[in-house]
Amino acid sequence: MMNRLIYLINIILILSCTDDNLTEPNPFTAAESPANDVVNVSGNYFFTNFDISGASGSQVFLYRADATGQVTGKFDLNLNGQGYISIASDGQHLYLCPGNAYGLYLKTNTTGEWINTGYIDVNGWGQGGVTFNSESRELVSAFNKLDDPHAVAFTTIDTGDFSVDTAVVYKDYDIGQVFSLVYDSSSHGYFALVQAADFSIHLLMLDNSFDMIHQTLIADSIRGITSVNGRLSAIGEHRAIFEL
Repeated sequence: MMNRLIYLINIILILSCTDDNLTEPNPFTAAESPANDVVNVSGNYFFTNFDISGASGSQVFLYRADATGQVTGKFDLNLNGQGYISIASDGQHLYLCPGNAYGLYLKTNTTGEWINTGYIDVNGWGQGGVTFNSESRELVSAFNKLDDPHAVAFTTIDTGDFSVDTAVVYKDYDIGQVFSLVYDSSSHGYFALVQAADFSIHLLMLDNSFDMIHQTLIADSIRGITSVNGRLSAIGEHRAIFEL
């Protein structure tokens, strides 16, 4: 109990940092287009690029970066025009949720080869963040209500057939829409990035029932978050990866 209390105090101290301490550093690589969400797998970071260019052919790629943020691999996903793509991993496979294809899930390996696809009916809701709960061994997805900028829904999804496993949990944080979500096994809870109507970015700490414990304003260049050994790392729009 004492260890958990100390952990929560440390997290709240991190979340209480000012914008100046959460500004994206200079990028390690030149950006071709802004980064999307990020996930860490066995010490490597994986992310995709944002594309709404309307250009034909493959425009979306999976990038692998090492612990310093240096890109070490680029893999063609045979996609275009997907906008923001949320990403999660079970430690072996990647799960991609394109923002412009509501309810679509892509399961790939770490070199971008498609393994499986799934679709769930999200009528009236847009894709939010996705993460992998390492304790329940399920995906957890957030969805944003299209006609209500504050309404968010969470549910768990089977990684095999992409069926919805649990009842939907509805929340209203009165801030904006979730776009990046990460499960943190140390706190048995979640962290979420939320974009408000004024385009400001807020980092939320949530418990296991998705109730908000704490929130803070962070740099609006941050595009995604992931948990690495109990600590949060972020990716900026220029593809810099850094610890929060």
